[in-house]
Amino acid sequence: MKKIALVAAFTLLTFLGYGQRNNFSKHVVFAGIGANLFSGDLGGGSDDATHGFGDLSPKTIRPSFSLGYEYRVYKNLSLRGGLLFSRVYGDDANSKNEYRRNRNLNFRSNIVSFLINMDYYFIPEKAINSRSDFGQRIAAYFTTGFGMFKFNPQGELDGTWYDLQPLCTEGQGSNVEYKQSINGTPYVYTTASEPYKLTAFEIPFGLGMNVQIDKTMSLGLEVAFHFTTTDYIDDCSTYYFNWEEHNLTPPSEMTNKLADKKINYKGIRTGEKRGGSGYNDAYSTIMLTLRYKLPL
Repeated sequence: MKKIALVAAFTLLTFLGYGQRNNFSKHVVFAGIGANLFSGDLGGGSDDATHGFGDLSPKTIRPSFSLGYEYRVYKNLSLRGGLLFSRVYGDDANSKNEYRRNRNLNFRSNIVSFLINMDYYFIPEKAINSRSDFGQRIAAYFTTGFGMFKFNPQGELDGTWYDLQPLCTEGQGSNVEYKQSINGTPYVYTTASEPYKLTAFEIPFGLGMNVQIDKTMSLGLEVAFHFTTTDYIDDCSTYYFNWEEHNLTPPSEMTNKLADKKINYKGIRTGEKRGGSGYNDAYSTIMLTLRYKLPL
């Protein structure tokens, strides 16, 4: 037992000594500011809700902020946890797609995420001094991770914003079956038995780089794409639902007004396409971060 303890102590001291010689700090705190682009059913480009790069619109750009802690496991690997706040937005009026413009829906939502990321440095951080050139100060990494987030979509009507989830704009909570078809193939569609959840999970993938300002501080830039497990960040996923058609009372007098805002014609028909459920919502972020190495 004593031998094991001695070996462990020697290994730890060796590791700490290596870190000190290379200005390697294991504990880092960071804060970031940046922007995001939403990719969902509302707004977007000329594509029909493909959620690809051609479906992104610069008109959806909104701010994002981050704050967290990073633990440098080794010079090539770090783990970090933190909060990411993003205000996401989409508006069919800004789309180049004719169907979307006529649908005329819009939304906004705050997304508050708790993320755990693993960063692999393919260009590791180097020891620097006052004479180090720019190339020696650069580190670059791939990142991925896992997170849980909370959201709450709101829709605008006549200058007022309304929470959309309680309105059940696509018949959530009715548990009604009706006939539907895909490419001519009939099937029975059942509406959800309860409103969608306002929490979901996400997986970020990205690429980043840090530039050391001095031995304790660095400035970073990170671009990440966030895949989520929900298609309701924008409150739009499947079909229009007419509550009265099924002899049901909608949850609110605002339900039909926020569910159906079409320009060319009004009148909800159950089963008429409203969104595209083939893709979950996603968003991308670009963040400028400031990192500070704690003297621990």
